[in-house]
Amino acid sequence: MSEETQNYITYLQEDAIEKINSLDGDAKPNFGIMTAQHMIEHLVKTIKFSIKNYGEAPSEPTEKHLGFKKFIFSDMSFGETKPEKAKLEELKYATLVEAKEGFAEAIDRFFDFFDKNPDAQPYNDFFGALSKAELERFHYKHFKHHFKQFNLE
Repeated sequence: MSEETQNYITYLQEDAIEKINSLDGDAKPNFGIMTAQHMIEHLVKTIKFSIKNYGEAPSEPTEKHLGFKKFIFSDMSFGETKPEKAKLEELKYATLVEAKEGFAEAIDRFFDFFDKNPDAQPYNDFFGALSKAELERFHYKHFKHHFKQFNLE
């Protein structure tokens, strides 16, 4: 395992959970309209979404999928969502504490999935088919974006 891969794993399994657990429910975002709980639930949903198959991958990746992979490994950051284009989803967890627990459970589910399916490349139309290493890099980058949103970086 490369040092970079180990760094992503440590970040996802330890650092990210620590940062989420330190988040105060009254924290105000630096950008966007999400509350702290909305942000956590968004990350939970994205983690779960990333390890499910949504149909069959095309025999060749599309330009969109190739572009997404290129973005994952680039130094480019996620853009800030314009408030006028943002929409808050209904909260799924009753409390912030439950959302934080759901985040830790989603991280565990992610790594458990790949422990049982090391060669899996879950597919969805947005991401394309991504390997464990590619998804680790994506989640690392995505988490850092939202952690900046709430001064957790």
